[in-house]
Amino acid sequence: MIRSKIINVFMLVSFILCVTSCDSTKHEITLVATNYAESFYNYDYKTAVQFVTNESKHVIVFYSSNVSQSDLDQYNRSKKIKVKIEDVKLNDESNEATVTVKISNMLRISLLNKHDTTIKEKEIHLDLKLIDGKWLVDLTSNKWS
Repeated sequence: MIRSKIINVFMLVSFILCVTSCDSTKHEITLVATNYAESFYNYDYKTAVQFVTNESKHVIVFYSSNVSQSDLDQYNRSKKIKVKIEDVKLNDESNEATVTVKISNMLRISLLNKHDTTIKEKEIHLDLKLIDGKWLVDLTSNKWS
């Protein structure tokens, strides 16, 4: 009887620790995704690059090298973006996550024809990887654009 109570208490404590750990991980992923999206879509590429994998940094460099002062002036006249995390899907086995992000009032700068447009609302998916204990956005897939 005492043994069964001890086992039940142990199982309960293990369950609580597991749930707490999962919530903490999802919170950390949410913070990284939010910080990345807010900085990237506000054209703060110096901050955005801090939240991506080493393999993804070339994407940020590409975008930052193609934004002109007139693009930034247009951005400064537009409404500021809003970022909302809609969903976090965590794959514990691969230490990867996919985050669904809703972005409002996004200014899309056209790199080809220079006709910038404001997008009222857009949903993107960010892939994140756990690298050396730190969650980072992986831009090597095409899902984020």
